[in-house]
Amino acid sequence: MVFVSYTYLTRWDVHHMANKKYNLHSGSLTAIKRDKGLKATTKRKVSEGKSRLSVLNAVKNKSSGFCE
Repeated sequence: MVFVSYTYLTRWDVHHMANKKYNLHSGSLTAIKRDKGLKATTKRKVSEGKSRLSVLNAVKNKSSGFCE
């Protein structure tokens, strides 16, 4: 009888880049909530017709420069 390990099928590990992207996303949402300047900029851009995700992407790009 041959024993085969199936641990690779039961592991729920997440790719390290997924964690980084999630942290950047949630950090950007928190920054928009807490920073008055970013909150005003977000409201202004959304009222001009930009989508919320487009504005969120701009905040992510702006904050990713601080992480380097």
